[in-house]
Amino acid sequence: MEGNSIKTFQNLCKIFEMRIKLDNAKGEGTSEEVVDNYEKYAQKIDAYYNEEFQKELKDLISPKETLEKERERLEKLINLLEDRLEKRSSLAGDFHRTTGKYIKNLQLIVSESELNNKKERLKYITKYLDTTKEIEDIKENKENLVEKLNEEEKKRDEYLEKNKILEDELYSSFVTSVSSDEYYSSIEEENIIDILSEVSKKAKDTKETLDITKESVNSLLSSGMDDEYESYIEEASKSYSLWKDREIILKIYKLVINFEDEFKDILEKRDVINNLFEERKSINVESDILLPFESVMLEQGKILNNEKEILDNIANYTSRIDFKEERLKELEEITKEPEILAILSEYNLVDKYDEKETDVSINSLDILEKNEDKIVNREYNPYEIVAINDYPPTLNVGLAKLKGASVRDKVNKKLNTETMSSDYNFDLITDNNNDLSELNTISEEKEENRELPVEGANSFENNNEEINSEVADNNLDELIPRLDNNNGENSNSFWIPVSDSKIETSDFPNINIPVINDNLNNSEDNLGFPETSN
Repeated sequence: MEGNSIKTFQNLCKIFEMRIKLDNAKGEGTSEEVVDNYEKYAQKIDAYYNEEFQKELKDLISPKETLEKERERLEKLINLLEDRLEKRSSLAGDFHRTTGKYIKNLQLIVSESELNNKKERLKYITKYLDTTKEIEDIKENKENLVEKLNEEEKKRDEYLEKNKILEDELYSSFVTSVSSDEYYSSIEEENIIDILSEVSKKAKDTKETLDITKESVNSLLSSGMDDEYESYIEEASKSYSLWKDREIILKIYKLVINFEDEFKDILEKRDVINNLFEERKSINVESDILLPFESVMLEQGKILNNEKEILDNIANYTSRIDFKEERLKELEEITKEPEILAILSEYNLVDKYDEKETDVSINSLDILEKNEDKIVNREYNPYEIVAINDYPPTLNVGLAKLKGASVRDKVNKKLNTETMSSDYNFDLITDNNNDLSELNTISEEKEENRELPVEGANSFENNNEEINSEVADNNLDELIPRLDNNNGENSNSFWIPVSDSKIETSDFPNINIPVINDNLNNSEDNLGFPETSN
């Protein structure tokens, strides 16, 4: 078909469409010839679309060798199918809206279920590939974090040694600073708690004395007294400052003689000392003996800030690693979804996946035949929706005979004739293992040398389809027939075991068994049950 033909067909369809719409507007009927021509050229347009569709479809039929390429194939295939369906829908929709009829003899493009299967397959392949990509990224990121964490932990270990030095340096610096003061140099460290308790009491008493003195002197001054009493306030203030300064210094002393190992305790210890420094600024100190000690505190503060940053990094890296490990667990669970495992098994990316009663759909666009995990490409018909059933490897002759007998009995009933007598009772075991129920025993008298009437034979053929439907309704493939002899033991050698594959009643071979004569049990073609002794 030439490339410009499609334009010609489209223009013709537009002309016919407008003609029909004008006739409808006038209330006039359009001739069948116009409608037929409209339909004919619409069919030609659709056929042209089919040719173009098949050309593009050719490279998208077979599954690809990798999941990445398979995803790309499915994306292109689904887009192609949806585009083709859209063209079909537009063409058929215009025709139906104009004529009220449907275009006949259009080939099937793809079934809705098949297209959904393609989309589902693409969804799970994409889900798996995106998940594995995220897993790779997380693992790579986690490795970087672990590497950084190890580096920070090495630094922390180095600082653990430095912390011991810092504690020693803090102690020696303090002792050196207060050694010039006779009061502090005479203090024995083991008595520091008792001495501090006494000094704290003195500081409290002198603070109360100072407050009372200030209140009394201010009262006298406000009543017009001379300011000669202000010296009392100055003396009380000096006494308070002395004991308060000693209390603060002894508190620091108590802290520095207790050596800490953990960074948290070391940092907290210095925070308390710095707060004591701030408190000490509020009192008048004649000579500051702690200046050298304060300098050491400032230098150590810089080192401890670096260590604090390292510990913060360790906590941060640890938290992020834990989060990524949890995310990895979630992602790994996604890759274990049954639908994903089924696809992975096709590509031998996991051990053979065999979920119980897994329904593997075989579509018309790409047919996979699993034979030792190999992909076999078959010839493709783009308009054929293929239905493949899993037949058992062997034929269950016993079940075939049972169905044959059922057909024969139903034929006889429909022909209003008497059936051959049967002395057999069949126990049927149901799926829910309830009590055994018996099939209705058909017991009728045989007549000598009785032949089927000709019209009965004709009725057999006419009712063949109906009979087969009724056999299917018996749902015999859900039942396990047994033939019992007088002793209740199974004596039927013709019952042949088959595979575990379920036999669908609708797919079982069509068994049209005519009613035969009295010599049935002696015939080589007999499909009835074995003859037994009375």
